[in-house]
Amino acid sequence: MANVARDYFMSLFTSLGVDDCDSVLEGVSCCITDEMNHNLTRDFSVSEFWDAVKSMNSLKAAGEDGFQWVEVEGDSRAVVTKLLSASSDTSEISVLIGEAKGLAKNFRDCKLVFRNRGGNTVAHSLAHLRGELTTDTIWVEEAPWQIELLAAEDRRWLDPP
Repeated sequence: MANVARDYFMSLFTSLGVDDCDSVLEGVSCCITDEMNHNLTRDFSVSEFWDAVKSMNSLKAAGEDGFQWVEVEGDSRAVVTKLLSASSDTSEISVLIGEAKGLAKNFRDCKLVFRNRGGNTVAHSLAHLRGELTTDTIWVEEAPWQIELLAAEDRRWLDPP
């Protein structure tokens, strides 16, 4: 009797191969476009690598300063997607992604958000300004006048005159 049961289940779970997968996949709707697949599987660029590093550094600084709630915005959709993914990352920047995910767990709430380059001119101006500085700088109440001007322009959209 044991041999009959074993043979039954062996034949049930043994594949003889499939010659034509198209007939099997006809009932499965595609939810990933070719463009999405290309963007998610392509190699990372140097700028995307630095975006991941900046995300990690932002989380480190916020944690060291005692922040409990943070929102990190990035303009690299691939990096933000990997940071939000529950699956383990196997890309070239997997170490950075893993470390950033670990740092994010130290906060009560940590939002990781994709914003296109036009979506936050203040952040991009700060990033550009950071490249011109020779030392680490933190502005608590006042920022350079160029940044203050851009922030005021951004606020006009939220609270028009």
